[in-house]
Amino acid sequence: MFSLWQLSGLALGYVLVLFVIAWWGDRAARQGRKTFQNAWVYSLGLGVYCTSWTFYGAVGEAAQNGWNYLPIYLGPILTVLLGGALIYKMVTVAQQHHITSIADFLAARYGKSRRLAVLVTLVAIIGVLPYIALQLKAVTLSFDYVLKDSAQYDMDTALLVAVLMAVFTLLFGTRHIDTTEHQSGLMLAVSFESFIKVVAFVLLGLY
Repeated sequence: MFSLWQLSGLALGYVLVLFVIAWWGDRAARQGRKTFQNAWVYSLGLGVYCTSWTFYGAVGEAAQNGWNYLPIYLGPILTVLLGGALIYKMVTVAQQHHITSIADFLAARYGKSRRLAVLVTLVAIIGVLPYIALQLKAVTLSFDYVLKDSAQYDMDTALLVAVLMAVFTLLFGTRHIDTTEHQSGLMLAVSFESFIKVVAFVLLGLY
């Protein structure tokens, strides 16, 4: 098991790596380089679907019930394989009308209804809060398990993770005035994180 300082150093180092990658991607985009805007980055970016809680849930379900975990991934797989035309049309409409959220998208399809946009936003917030709580719980459980033998461990892990996520989002997700602008740095950081997830899943699967 790790000590508190060792684990904190590893976590901080990983976050700093993500910061550097995001900064590097933003800098390359400002210089007009399209190095990181390719199919590999976008494909790996889809891995954001596999969260910390997904890691626990999928591995636990596979270990206990075999292939019962597979339907979790059938929906996204079928959407990508068979719904390409629909996705392309949605992206085209979003770009034409400068749409950045599901609330704006639905409101635009029904006469730009402000009431509908507010309703969709409220539903989305209510729906996503429990899921965010699960992600924080998964990270907290990981820290607690790794540090269970550390007598000096006494901190609110969930709060620390939430603060780090908020700072990262402010620096690389919401600092641009134009919300329709391509977030090259953020995409690159998400893709790198997804690559780490793929490696972790493969290693754990082989084990």
